[in-house]
Amino acid sequence: MSFNRKLVANALLKLAKAVQAAPVLKYGPRRADNWTKGTAVLNGKIYQFEIKHFDEPSDYGINGGRISKLWIAPEGGNFRDTLANYDRGWDIRPKGTDAKAVYKAVLDMFN
Repeated sequence: MSFNRKLVANALLKLAKAVQAAPVLKYGPRRADNWTKGTAVLNGKIYQFEIKHFDEPSDYGINGGRISKLWIAPEGGNFRDTLANYDRGWDIRPKGTDAKAVYKAVLDMFN
């Protein structure tokens, strides 16, 4: 059996980029008021997020899910630096590749 080394190398490079592009989430427990704060590390950058989420899906949730409020910004940022904001509807949709990846990771975990 012979392998095309260039094809294998390209496939491995694509796989490495895909793995590298997945955010790593760290977060605390959901508080009594249903808020969870956390961070996401992606491509050497740290982003912060806050979500309000519930046990059951809702019409107010993102895509009819459990997250009714979401905020994403660069670490140390404030509301002027917001990359995404959902408060029972979109105020600011995720901006940029990293923000979209963090948004997707948060949804996959909590929604």
